[in-house]
Amino acid sequence: MAVRQIIIIFLSMLFVAGNLVGQGQILDQPLKLQAQSGTISELLTEIEASSDVRMAWASNQLREDRKVRLTGQEKSLGDYLYTVLEGEYVRIVVRRNRVILAQAGKPLQLPGTPKLRNWTLRGQVREKGSGEALIAAAVYDPVSKQGTYTNDFGFFSLSLPKGIHQIHFQYVGYATQTRIIDFDQALEIDIQLETDLEIETIEINSSDAAQDLHGPTLMGRHTLSMEKEGALPVLLGEADILKTMQLLPGVHGGMDGAAGFFVRGGGADQNLINLDGVPVYNASHLIGIVSVFNSVAINSASIQKGAFPARYSGRLSSLVDVHMKEGNMEKFEGEVGMGLLSSRLSIEGPIIKNKTSFFLSGRRTWLDLLAIPVQILFGNARAGYFFHDLNAKINHRISKNDRIFLSGYLGRDKFRLRDVYFQRGADTGSDNTSLAWGNQIASLRWNHIFGPRLFANTTLTYSRFDFSILQELTQNADSSWFQKLRFGSNAFIKDWAGRVDFDFYPNPNHSIHFGGGSIYHNFS
Repeated sequence: MAVRQIIIIFLSMLFVAGNLVGQGQILDQPLKLQAQSGTISELLTEIEASSDVRMAWASNQLREDRKVRLTGQEKSLGDYLYTVLEGEYVRIVVRRNRVILAQAGKPLQLPGTPKLRNWTLRGQVREKGSGEALIAAAVYDPVSKQGTYTNDFGFFSLSLPKGIHQIHFQYVGYATQTRIIDFDQALEIDIQLETDLEIETIEINSSDAAQDLHGPTLMGRHTLSMEKEGALPVLLGEADILKTMQLLPGVHGGMDGAAGFFVRGGGADQNLINLDGVPVYNASHLIGIVSVFNSVAINSASIQKGAFPARYSGRLSSLVDVHMKEGNMEKFEGEVGMGLLSSRLSIEGPIIKNKTSFFLSGRRTWLDLLAIPVQILFGNARAGYFFHDLNAKINHRISKNDRIFLSGYLGRDKFRLRDVYFQRGADTGSDNTSLAWGNQIASLRWNHIFGPRLFANTTLTYSRFDFSILQELTQNADSSWFQKLRFGSNAFIKDWAGRVDFDFYPNPNHSIHFGGGSIYHNFS
């Protein structure tokens, strides 16, 4: 048995050695080309025609249109192949008289030469015409299948070996933009993508480069497109991102009329809901029928149902991350909307063109006004309910590497009931009850780019939720005496917080997020 194994190992070694010798003989055969330059496709075709070997490669593995200039020092088939294919993500495989260019995970280099240096491309991806940051936009090289995603502020950093690369910039609902970039030094580029809502033919391809890029792990995460949000059915004229999230698998809205939502069996209080990085403790109006997020004020929204990053602590079920619009840097825009439930108004534009912008949006319900004619039928009882939201944000670009944001949100629900419980001539008795609750949020952020691979975000936040109830009992007899009893209660939670977050991109396969923060809770 041992002799048989030794014979098998010996024959295998002879086979491998024979292949290596054969490969060396084919690549070492003398060759002289007439052309001094050309595209990769042209030079490979001439190499095949001038030698007795056959070549095979996949067109999507090579940048066939890339221009290559020969050095004039090439003397063999191998010399020409290494010169023409240097920097391409392939490896040379020889099978008898056939040369196969197989896909590789690193660029091809001349034997004995030092490793190609990586250069870093950094920049931001924004919407053309408004300057809004596009979050989680894909930046990738389809040849090397290396890529990354933009962070919450549209920043990206991508390191690739020296050479000419075709970089694609892609975002859902926007036209893909392609740039030919020579990675011969550290580069910076800002990309503006145009909206493209036309439906084109869809081709399903198992080797789609956009799916193969090495981006962040997005397990259990869904990013909502605000363009698609506007196309979904609405309740009483109100598009609602939280209601849209309840259509996703694993997310349930619970009973009708109940506030909150439930993710994978968790409780409604186990969801962390952030608006511009600030916790929102009450995310609904009208006992859960409408959320506090005015759709015209939202730039992006996502929900993550598991595997939360460590920087989002304190909840068990899900993370909802909502970002407000930053304001149009180039022109003034406004929008007015009216529905059966509420009306809204928004305006945005530049304070200093391409440097400072603002966004302002307000929303108020009609319910208390619509109820006035109906209440006449109920005698002396009067009731009313309304809610309102106010969103505001200022975005200022200090320099190429520094930007600050100041954002705020104010939302309020109010309910009041007045009942005259007896009236005999001039003698009256009335009961006035009012309830009010709402959120106040403020956030100050500073973005700083330290270098091609390091991005920092410093945040100071304030968040408050309060609930109050007030009741007044009034009695008046013949205008001779007056009595009023008044009692109520007020409860609130108030947070002050500060944090610093860093995003470090050592290479396309890894990204490191680190930082620290502190929060002060005040309960009453």
